[in-house]
Amino acid sequence: METLIIQVGLKQGRSADIYKTRDRELYIGRAYSNDIVLSDPYVAPQQLRLYRYGTDDEQLGWHMNVLDASNPTLINGEPLTDATAAVSAGDTITVGRTQLQVFADDTPVEPTRKLLVSSWLHGASRNAAIPAALFVLAALLDGVSNYLVSNTDGDWKAHGTFVLTGMAVLLLWAGAWAVVGRLLRHQHHFSQQLLVTSVVALLGLLVSPVEAYVEFVSNNLVWRDIVTYAAGTLLFAYLLHYNFFFATNIKHTGMWALGISIGISSLTFLFSAAVDDNGLEIRPAYSNTLLAPGVAPSGASSLEDYLQRMDRVYAQTESD
Repeated sequence: METLIIQVGLKQGRSADIYKTRDRELYIGRAYSNDIVLSDPYVAPQQLRLYRYGTDDEQLGWHMNVLDASNPTLINGEPLTDATAAVSAGDTITVGRTQLQVFADDTPVEPTRKLLVSSWLHGASRNAAIPAALFVLAALLDGVSNYLVSNTDGDWKAHGTFVLTGMAVLLLWAGAWAVVGRLLRHQHHFSQQLLVTSVVALLGLLVSPVEAYVEFVSNNLVWRDIVTYAAGTLLFAYLLHYNFFFATNIKHTGMWALGISIGISSLTFLFSAAVDDNGLEIRPAYSNTLLAPGVAPSGASSLEDYLQRMDRVYAQTESD
């Protein structure tokens, strides 16, 4: 291994610093006189010396001297018992709280990941009007739907506050992930975060009537809960997937997002079940008297049959 490559930190979720040397020795430590300067307070001012050692080209290899033993130095998780050790490609050196990974020129790298949303990613960066328009649309639709469903006194002021609160939540979520992206990838991608957050909010508004109709059709809250939890889990996983995608370098963002979403949904379900078990009845009781429009009667009556039957009952009562 002629060329020594040292990576400081991990690439997963954060940009790593890469250093290369061919024949020149490297000094690593906290002092600014070193070739690789670490800000870790648990690293000595001069901690390590890396150098090539051997009699000819075939036997030349890289070795490491530990210059300060205040804290243990580890190679591949094992503490060093001697002040000198050989290092090779694939080794992980731990000093203080810092990990140094050793590579060679011929170390294979992962295949290039396809950026399927590259055109959309750069387009949203140039045109901030699209995320802003979707953001306003999601907030307004949420406010209007809430007003139509729950308004009883015509008080627009209260619902205006509701709209502003919803807009603040969307902005805070997108802003928080933009800060994460700025810290971990040095790119905030705020427009993209706001765009994805707004799209998921709009999809959630479209799913809400479906949940209500399933409850009406089935006369059973179990089916409504299944649809609610399934839709909520998938939508939140979709949101987290793109939050991770834009803000971090984590692999398999979809799997991470789905796992986290399933975990949160499970905790929510268990909390809801615990509330029900405490004797607090928060579920309405249904009868099989009426069915939703477009549903064929099965052990229940349609609205027309129900009204006709009630007319006959009233007529019979009056005749008696």
